[in-house]
Amino acid sequence: MKAKVLGVKRRNSKYGGECMLMIFQGFDDNKKYTTWIVPEFRNFKNWQKVLESGKGTILDGLKIKTGNIIDSDSCFTVVSVANEGISVIQSSLF
Repeated sequence: MKAKVLGVKRRNSKYGGECMLMIFQGFDDNKKYTTWIVPEFRNFKNWQKVLESGKGTILDGLKIKTGNIIDSDSCFTVVSVANEGISVIQSSLF
């Protein structure tokens, strides 16, 4: 799946520490999708460039885990970099 990064929200993890909720918009269906990124997990290195690149960055190869949740272990490629840098904000999405 191809999607554009809309933003990131910092949240407290129910397991302790912090995690990030990344929000996307799908290209084909215009729906919103999310994934959870945890700095302590091994897949975090895959997301660092996306976090640095910013809102508007386009990714391809994302896999749907279930419903509107993107599998954070997806082997994606960065198609376009926005270079805005994402401001991680603290607030509730829901």
